[in-house]
Amino acid sequence: MKTKTTKNAVSLRILKGLTGLLLVLFLTGSLHAQIPVQGLAVDHEGVAAWDADGSGPEPAAYGHTHPFGWGSSLYYSASRDYKDIDPDPDAAMCHFLDNITGFPLFLQALADNAFLPGQVKVKQGLLDEKNDIEGEDWFTFNNMHYQNRYDGYYHIELNGELMISGYINYFNYCISSTGTFFLVKSSFTLPFDASENSSLEVQEVAGAFLDDMDGEELRFVGDTCPPAGESFGGNGRINGAYFDIVSGYLEKGLPELPYVGLAAYHQGLAGWDADGTGPEPEAYGHTFNYGGYTWWMAYYTASRDYDDIDPDPNAALGHATDNATGFTNLEIQMDYRGFTMDQLKVKTGISTLGNDEEGVDWGVDGSIHWYHHFGTPVTIEIAGEPILEYLIDTNYSYNDMDYLDEDWWSYSTCSPVTDISANASADAQYVAISLLKDIGGQSIKSYMEGHYTGDFSGNGRYGAFHQIDVGFFTLGEAFGTSVAAGNVSGLWEADKSPYMIEGDLIVPDGETLTIEPGVTVAFRGPWRILVNGCVNAEGTAEENIIFTHSNPTVLWDGLDYDNTPATNDSSIFNYCTFEYGYAQRPWPFNSGGAFAVRNFDKLKFTNCIFQHNLADQPGTYDPSGGAIALWNSDPLIQNCIFRYNYAEDAAGAILVYEQSNPIISGCLFYENETAFWAGAIGFYQSGGGILLNNTIAGNHAVIGGGLAFWDNSSPEIINTILWDNVATEQGNQVNISQSNCMPGFYYNDIEEGKPGFGGEPFMGDYLFNLDEAPMFMEDPPYMISDGSPCIDMGTPDSSEWYYPQYLPAYCLCGNPRISGQAIDLGCYERLSIGITDYANHEDFSFRVFPNPVNSKPTIEFYLTNNAHVNISILDIHGKVVSEILTKELQSGKNQLTWNAENVSPGIYFCRLQVGDNVEIAKIVVMR
Repeated sequence: MKTKTTKNAVSLRILKGLTGLLLVLFLTGSLHAQIPVQGLAVDHEGVAAWDADGSGPEPAAYGHTHPFGWGSSLYYSASRDYKDIDPDPDAAMCHFLDNITGFPLFLQALADNAFLPGQVKVKQGLLDEKNDIEGEDWFTFNNMHYQNRYDGYYHIELNGELMISGYINYFNYCISSTGTFFLVKSSFTLPFDASENSSLEVQEVAGAFLDDMDGEELRFVGDTCPPAGESFGGNGRINGAYFDIVSGYLEKGLPELPYVGLAAYHQGLAGWDADGTGPEPEAYGHTFNYGGYTWWMAYYTASRDYDDIDPDPNAALGHATDNATGFTNLEIQMDYRGFTMDQLKVKTGISTLGNDEEGVDWGVDGSIHWYHHFGTPVTIEIAGEPILEYLIDTNYSYNDMDYLDEDWWSYSTCSPVTDISANASADAQYVAISLLKDIGGQSIKSYMEGHYTGDFSGNGRYGAFHQIDVGFFTLGEAFGTSVAAGNVSGLWEADKSPYMIEGDLIVPDGETLTIEPGVTVAFRGPWRILVNGCVNAEGTAEENIIFTHSNPTVLWDGLDYDNTPATNDSSIFNYCTFEYGYAQRPWPFNSGGAFAVRNFDKLKFTNCIFQHNLADQPGTYDPSGGAIALWNSDPLIQNCIFRYNYAEDAAGAILVYEQSNPIISGCLFYENETAFWAGAIGFYQSGGGILLNNTIAGNHAVIGGGLAFWDNSSPEIINTILWDNVATEQGNQVNISQSNCMPGFYYNDIEEGKPGFGGEPFMGDYLFNLDEAPMFMEDPPYMISDGSPCIDMGTPDSSEWYYPQYLPAYCLCGNPRISGQAIDLGCYERLSIGITDYANHEDFSFRVFPNPVNSKPTIEFYLTNNAHVNISILDIHGKVVSEILTKELQSGKNQLTWNAENVSPGIYFCRLQVGDNVEIAKIVVMR
């Protein structure tokens, strides 16, 4: 976009040549990708249809009375082979014919393996008419009868071996009043490889078939499917009849429901920045220079009707047009109800550029400017009545700045659709049902291209309008597994991840939700999980379980335990990441961005990360506990990292409230913040417990940069480092807010010591503590280095504050927790094998990267002279676990790769020996 002073202020443009070609391919690339088929009774092929009296394999069911005097419509159908209706070994629905187009790899694979198209047969499983409701499942008008049969699996076999399978949502049958015209269309379907147990030749052909599909879908069209003149019965089946497929084909493509949004009809997109004087917070999109111009992308977008930007009653994003493909139920329903396609309108709510971060949310590649808008709510209306809605996580848009006619194009992620037609008219509800039938088990996505049509301003906004010249909805598989609001339990599997959360979830009392390692739980709105039962989420160091949002504009509402019955098993969270949780409900759930726990003890957090969680909503009590808020609850929190969490009032990371007594051991707290009290952990109203071997550093508050205590709160703080925390008013490391708080401090390293405590005079124990710089390293963050005064300065085993039962076996970086003469202070245990870790030596430099290491890190060093070099990997006890290199090397830069794929997580030393005199080791962390 050019500068705001030009008429092209909010341009969204397109690479015309390339995009035009892409659009043509998208719309028409599969137009001739067809496989002709035929299924005749003389070949024991075709379709069987029947009613059932219930004495056979199908439940008793009869089709509706046919409006043209033909008796029953016949409730069930399948291909002739189904359950030996026709026992002939060649029985099927149809077989492939020659003249296949658009499947070159499949044809080549057939030929390479000496197969012919006619050896490929299609078999269709059982279909039925479901509720068989007139006006929903069947229609008669304009001398035509339309009816659906639903929910069937199909199989494609080659030479009698299974090759491809899939699920078809519906078949629609269209029959003329004279009975001379029979047309059958299926919904589009995603085929999948079913050849696992077939021969290698069939597996090869199946792979080629799916390669030709290239992510598109299949549908069946039978354009001549008359009665075969044969009947059948038996096994509880009555009124049975066969139908031929004289002419038909399998078609490759995608369902498309086209729409446009023309400025002449007050339709299209609005894009704008806001100065904060109107309804939107102040926000400006990004700018950049290209081709001698300053370009600009607006921060906000919505359809023109949004918040009366365009007050015209017809304003919208766009309306549907004719010539849809794969939306058969919608087209019939609209016609039957007397609607026209232009009455089907689309409106969108506000979306934003999110964090608008260059390289992540937008960028410029050559002349192509790409950008993402997030969190777009979409509503579909019929004749002004809202019927369906969905939320787009991300719109991906592009424009080419070398073209000045200002075209752009955009496509969206897939989204599940929700029916909101309950309060609409009956006709509108039927349209909603028909569109949902066409969508089936898939999700909706959209494509648009358009151009700039004019500027607008007012109400704190400055922006421009764009019309949609070409657009369409299509269908696809939503990313991962969609989870609707309601009760959840059972197993969430890694191969079905991510789990996209569409509403509030409840784990019922007495039930367990188990989550496998590697699962991502992504929330698409301000939803929470209320746990009345049990959650077992045990990841691994290699495969964390991640609880997060689905796009940058979404903050989810955490997990809540509210008087969960103690009869349930303990909830365990191991190797989990909790990020972008937001406590956004009324008190008390305006506290605890990731977890709010009331009156429940059976919780265990180990090896977890809590980051970017938030509590800032006002309530009866002020928002507290950016990551966790506890009321009368005693969880175990062990070897966890808390960073970048925020609470508006108190406790940037954890609020310990109302007789809560957690055990918090081996944890790292850094860069947590609150606008008032307790930057990391706040203890309030008799909050207690034990803080053991934690490192609390670099946190921020007004009062109590690290820890703060209020109203009779007196936990024990042991073996903990409190350093580099900042309070703008009082108590950088510790604040005692009331004199009845008497926490005990034993064997800690606390910056400024007891004299540095802020607030009321400290009356508790203060024994065996240090006030010496802990000598932190940068990587891992806040690990103590060799020579730190914190080494071996923890509680001896003779101390009354020695609690080995609460110590993890390994420290945060994987070292054995107790090493040397005593426990080290803080969350890390420092190990040494008697060799020095130098960054550089006078003769050469030496490094291992990345560190923490991946499976194949690089070892790099420089030699000033030729020398004999030995490189080996040692464990924490000094035992050689791997010899990397023993060789004479030339002077200069030397580099090699260490294959660490089979090395367990932990701390190791990479030792470099040069000649007889020089020995250097680098600490490396395997995670």
